[in-house]
Order: sequence, then C-alpha cells, then structure tokens
Amino acid sequence: MSDAESVPLVFVGPNGVRTAVLWRVAEAIRHRRASIDWERPWRDPDGDQADEPVESYELQGLSLLDFARAQGAPVDVFAWSSGAFTALHAATEDPSAFRKLYLYEPPYRARDDATTWQRWRFFESAVMSFMGVGRASRRAFWRMVSPRDDGRCGFDRLPTNARDALVDASGPVLLEMFAGTGEELGISLSRLTTKVLVLVGERSHATVQRAADRLVAAVPFGTVVEVRDGDHLAPIAAPERVGAAILGC
Repeated sequence: MSDAESVPLVFVGPNGVRTAVLWRVAEAIRHRRASIDWERPWRDPDGDQADEPVESYELQGLSLLDFARAQGAPVDVFAWSSGAFTALHAATEDPSAFRKLYLYEPPYRARDDATTWQRWRFFESAVMSFMGVGRASRRAFWRMVSPRDDGRCGFDRLPTNARDALVDASGPVLLEMFAGTGEELGISLSRLTTKVLVLVGERSHATVQRAADRLVAAVPFGTVVEVRDGDHLAPIAAPERVGAAILGC
C-alpha cells in the first residue's frame, strides 16, 4: 500500500445535504482508497431534535478538524460544492491536519457571477422555501446549481430515481443559499499550505470554471483538474469519472 492509499479520505457533502449521497464515488475508488463520511453537526432551533445543519462554515470547519484529528491526521478530504468551504476553514485553522483537499466544483465567490437564469432559479427556490414547499424548492435549487455549457441542466439529465434521492437527501436549501460562497475566507487562503486540487466538470458552465480559477489563484498550492464529460452533478451521475480524477491526482 502506498503512502497515499494509507491516508484516510474523508468525504464532505454540500451544506444542507447528507454526505451519504456521495457513496457511489466512494464505491468507485474503494479498491485503492478507504473513505469515511463526515456529517456536519446538526442543530434543532426548537431544542427537540437535530434537523438543520449548522449554518456557519467556520463552525463546521472546526468540527471537521476535530474529526480529522480523531482519524489520526493528516487526512485527505473530498468535498463537493459548498462542502469545500467547510474543508477550507478546517485546513486554514490547522493545515498540518490535512494532506490534500480534493474540491469538486466549489462555488468560490460565485454569488456575483451568477447568470440571469441562475438568479431566477435562486429566487424561485427561495420563494418556494418560504412558502413551505420544500421538495419543489430543493428541485429548483438543484436546477440552479447545475447549468451546463450546452444550455441544458444537469439535474434534469439525472434518472428520476436519482433526482428523487438527491432531493430526499437535501435539507433546508436556504441554509446553503444564504451561507455565502466563501467570501469570509479572505486572506487566510494565502497562508494555506495544504495542496488544493479543484475538480471541474468538462461540461459545466463557464461560471464554474471561473470560480475554480479564482480559488486556485487564492491559494499557494492549487491546481485545476478536469473531469471528462462531467458537470456539477457528476458525483451522482458519473461517480467513476470523479473517482478516476481523485486517484489520478
């Protein structure tokens, strides 16, 4: 077993989404890498049961850092979408606890770069969420975050059962929409000594590539890695290609 293969790979899902949705990526690499799911801390506003994830990426990062240390850090992390901000907060707090960060399409500082179509989907999802139409809100959210370079929508290309499973695994999407897109990380990224590999789907919209380029420019040891024929939902739709990209880095 190589040194890389002996390092635990911790999976982190997007804010408001159960990490377990990434199980197909874990399955695709299990012959080479052992993976562990980290689920973010959840809180209950009424004090009865935990049913909402903690909004703050900084607080989530501290929890992930504790988890990494419990696994015998340093560890590697694979984080999807906004889960990247949790991983980056953890790594800037203690870079020695993390060997590599594999970040799949982090929307770094993407709010001001959204297309008109995405802004409309954001509004649609927010209104539905406020109205209490949860599933419809989550569907609108996933459409918003998965535009492709051919004008199609990655979410709509998923099989019906995969769309339903993704919606079922998603919590209150407003948490992710209003938690920001990593702006608070600021200058701390320039001090990050952990290697950052930003994975980007070949078929994702240009806004995704620009977000990846911004993040790579902000960290000392960053590289963009293309996932063949992938889009934002490749961890669900093409997990073997995402897995190949992880193993190839």
